[in-house]
Amino acid sequence: MNEKTGFGIVHGPTDITTIQPFFITLNLPYSVKRGEIVAIPIQIHNYLNVTVDTEISLINAKEEFYFMESTIFNKDVGSEDNRRSKNLTLGANSVGTVVFLINPRQVGEISLQVTATNPLSSDGIIEKFRVELEGIRIDVNHAVFASVVPNEPIEMTIPLNISGDKVPHSEFITLTVVADNMAPVLLNLNDLLSLPTGCGEQNMANFAPNVLVLQYLRSMGQYNKERDLVAKARRYIEVGFQQQLTYRHRNGGYSVFGQRKDREASTWLTAYTMRFFIKSLRYTMAMESHIIESGLDYLAKAQGEDGSFPYTGYLIYPAQQNRFGFTAFVLMAFLEDQKFARNYSTTIDKGLAFLNDHLDQINDVYALSIMAVTQQMAKQKSNSKKILDKLLQQKQTDNSTIWWSQNDRNRAKDVEITGYVLLALVEDGDYEEACKKAFKWLNQQRNKKGGFKSSQDTVVGLQALIKYSMKYKIIGDIDILVSYTAMDGEMQEVGSGEIAVDENNVKVLQTEELPQTTRAVEIQVTGLGASLIQLTYEYYIMGVETFQYFRIEPKVELPNPGEMSLDVCFSYIEPNATATNMVVMEINLPSGFSVNEEDSDFLLDNEIVQRIEMKNSATNIVVYSEKLQPNVRNCLNIMAYKMYDVVHRKPASIIIYDYYDFYRYDTAFYDIYNETPQDGGGTGPGVRGL
Repeated sequence: MNEKTGFGIVHGPTDITTIQPFFITLNLPYSVKRGEIVAIPIQIHNYLNVTVDTEISLINAKEEFYFMESTIFNKDVGSEDNRRSKNLTLGANSVGTVVFLINPRQVGEISLQVTATNPLSSDGIIEKFRVELEGIRIDVNHAVFASVVPNEPIEMTIPLNISGDKVPHSEFITLTVVADNMAPVLLNLNDLLSLPTGCGEQNMANFAPNVLVLQYLRSMGQYNKERDLVAKARRYIEVGFQQQLTYRHRNGGYSVFGQRKDREASTWLTAYTMRFFIKSLRYTMAMESHIIESGLDYLAKAQGEDGSFPYTGYLIYPAQQNRFGFTAFVLMAFLEDQKFARNYSTTIDKGLAFLNDHLDQINDVYALSIMAVTQQMAKQKSNSKKILDKLLQQKQTDNSTIWWSQNDRNRAKDVEITGYVLLALVEDGDYEEACKKAFKWLNQQRNKKGGFKSSQDTVVGLQALIKYSMKYKIIGDIDILVSYTAMDGEMQEVGSGEIAVDENNVKVLQTEELPQTTRAVEIQVTGLGASLIQLTYEYYIMGVETFQYFRIEPKVELPNPGEMSLDVCFSYIEPNATATNMVVMEINLPSGFSVNEEDSDFLLDNEIVQRIEMKNSATNIVVYSEKLQPNVRNCLNIMAYKMYDVVHRKPASIIIYDYYDFYRYDTAFYDIYNETPQDGGGTGPGVRGL
């Protein structure tokens, strides 16, 4: 607006550029580990037209770190001052840098408060800085679904099995109580797994629970009440749908890493994808019917003359279902919706005939669990009941719970099998006591976020828990008091408290942090109703005694002060074994180092590598391998660049694991010794495999 001419209108947008003449910037590493000394570079930008003498101060008001002089390399000695200042003369239109050495005193986020003042201008900022514990984190969750009636209290003692060689003071222990069994899932919709999710099958592990949660909310009459939650789940579904299309082949099928990396589509992944695409139709407009039809066409064309479906593509884990379980799994996709079932009735009839002709000869618990669900979806209740009776003869039990297992130490597979059986038992309606015990066992296997260990067990396990909750309406009248006493290793009390649950906080996760010295928790539940009680704890360890499944051989070289060359050789060494499932290797870099994401693309030239992901500001590299053959040595080279000066660096870790059998994993650590910020380089890199 002009004082004389008034308002004016321009024909198009006008860009206005402004600049602050004097300001501070901090360029911090993603994180450092406890006990490391880090150089904090502070940049002062002077765009004034004059030279200014400026005082820069780093303020330690909360005593969250020690100030360390560059000549002091004893990490246990430092200044507890709450402020340090340095002077800097800045020319006109210039940028200068000052550096403070600090040693963080606590784990978590610390505050770095910086001020810069001169006679003409000043600025101040506060930024958070992440400090992590050294070593490998171990997560444990004890979940119990407790149902109590008046005058019949439930009492239990839950021990904490914390390793004696843990990193000192690394324990974090909480007790959580909530009435809604699905509340942890609702709060962690897109974060149910602690493992990476960088392939087509794992992407579905984030896609599918959102569909299941919307089904749950609708059945419980909460769909229109939980509008924000519904909107978030629908948004995740649409994003997941678009991501899944990147793994689609031209013939309508899907594979683990997509057409660019996989020569043929996977019938298993295609069936899995189609089933949940169909489930999601009522919740998203993004789903296109021709996408579903092309996927089902691909599957129908793959069906054999005998009605079975061949296993194509590579993903060893579901192939263990055998051809009967696998055929039943694929048929689920065609049976998911009546419209598609009518269009592919011939395919369905052939598949069911194949299963029914061999029904009496099938005893594999994995195959039978899937077949029970498929027979119910096909409305063949007599066959389903026959299968369930056979399965109940094979159940595992500890009196209060039941579950099913192939006895191969793969707990994720046990969860999946038990999930399928519970789905069938609930649908049948004649096995309420067995349902209750299987439901209780499944709850005990959950992680703190509400999911399970891996991807398929999370999806199938949640399906079963949700179906049970919908059928038996487990949230009813509720007025519960959970009393707890935390005990140390000598069974002396170190803490106590009470958590009350009633109709006003049904969906609220009430969490109490327990002392680090807690080694057992005594719990008493009184009142009326049911609740999910979770004792969750984590701690860190620095080593593993021997390589049991994967040998890891890291080798570090420092070609110049600013670069690190890391060679990682690895092999699968389990005796008398065939090829692995998909293997994931997570390579953590030493504090202050990161990789150039463009350089990492060269790793894809190695035939053993299907996919690379960068995490935590390119300080963590996740490498996916389709499979590893036994006793074959594979090697990767990673170039990393020193971006920040760090003294007393802690060892960095490399972990390799079978994604579908996390029981099979190994870890190695490697070091960079004697590096100082004065010379910017390092001498004596070292490696130790643990």
